[in-house]
Amino acid sequence: MVALPRGEGVARCGARDSPSMTLLEAEARPLRLRTGVQSAAGVAAVLYFFMGLDNYIGSAGGPQPVKLILAFIGIALLIVSSNVGRGQPLFRSPIVGWLAFYFLLTTAWGIFIKDDQRLIQTLTDRYRSMALLSALLVLFAQPRVRQTGIIAVCLATIGISIINIGDLVGIFSFPAVPSPTPGRASGFFMNANESAIAIVLGLAVSMRYVPSALRAPMLLVGLAGITATFSRGAFVCLAVLVLWLALRQHWGWSLATVAAGAVLVLAYAPALLESAGWLNTDTAARLAFTQDDSGRVYLTMKAWALFLRSPLIGNGIGATMLWGEAEYAHSMYLTLAAEHGFLGLLAFPALGFAIYASHRDGLGVALVLAVAGFFSHTLLEGTYALLTIALVAAPADQWPVHARADQGA
Repeated sequence: MVALPRGEGVARCGARDSPSMTLLEAEARPLRLRTGVQSAAGVAAVLYFFMGLDNYIGSAGGPQPVKLILAFIGIALLIVSSNVGRGQPLFRSPIVGWLAFYFLLTTAWGIFIKDDQRLIQTLTDRYRSMALLSALLVLFAQPRVRQTGIIAVCLATIGISIINIGDLVGIFSFPAVPSPTPGRASGFFMNANESAIAIVLGLAVSMRYVPSALRAPMLLVGLAGITATFSRGAFVCLAVLVLWLALRQHWGWSLATVAAGAVLVLAYAPALLESAGWLNTDTAARLAFTQDDSGRVYLTMKAWALFLRSPLIGNGIGATMLWGEAEYAHSMYLTLAAEHGFLGLLAFPALGFAIYASHRDGLGVALVLAVAGFFSHTLLEGTYALLTIALVAAPADQWPVHARADQGA
């Protein structure tokens, strides 16, 4: 872009200097085109990764997720190559520092991995997730692209909620891939818990930019979508998010509305859903909070004991996979701690600090991830979570100006 000397901006825009203005317009046109293409790629990433379409399409016989991941990595490489010689604040971002730490941690322990196909696949999945997060960070490290991505996530969050409700009541069906949790809506995710956590993360990303009059309705739609999954962990994540939003933004009316909605769900949903024939034994027990912990307390204690057995260097990648149990630890914290020792125990909390250090507006997402980490061991591989992290973790000086919706909150 040609820089205009001071005091000459008005003259350069006059008719006498039309060739200069033509040059400026000619240089701006490719930039607008590139931003438009990048924004379109961002929307495609939201639709494909955040809504769970990647795994669903792959499981239904379509292109495998790795092919689309490679496509987005290619797009990111093109973006980086087109910006050679310009400032690259992304590479000085705290989230990139965390990525480097996680890469070194994985590689150092990966050198000594056992010759087991399951462990090798776990290692491969980690590298693929890190590559995808890097690509998405590059893709969304442009203000207009990020703004478009936030709008897309807001609409996708509503879409996931509606799909979950329709899935529960039988309006929508997904015959290509049977649900592993009958009676619990999961939509395209094929995993009810992931579908619910995606909704909470979507609310954390987009709620700041939603007009104040629409915040409570959107939160209620999200609450309904989460209820359809019967995910107790997601209920806890939503409660933490709403509490944080209320304390930070003084959303008294919105908080009261959502709290009233939650009370109505707990009071009337079990009887209503059971009378409609939409509950089975498991989901009815979940709503009544009489369902057991599915052995998670035992698995948690075993993973903690595994960490204490070797707190300095851990037990190696896949330690909670080859430990004689049919289930995993169901905890991001304990999974990494058992595998990598003390450094692994710090790895997931460090991600939250990196998100917050990248921009304080990412604190809501960091809080949701921190809570979800107690219930899930796959957050660092879930493409919906990786996209959410990328959307909020770019350098602070590249974030768009706060939306009007945030004023007077």
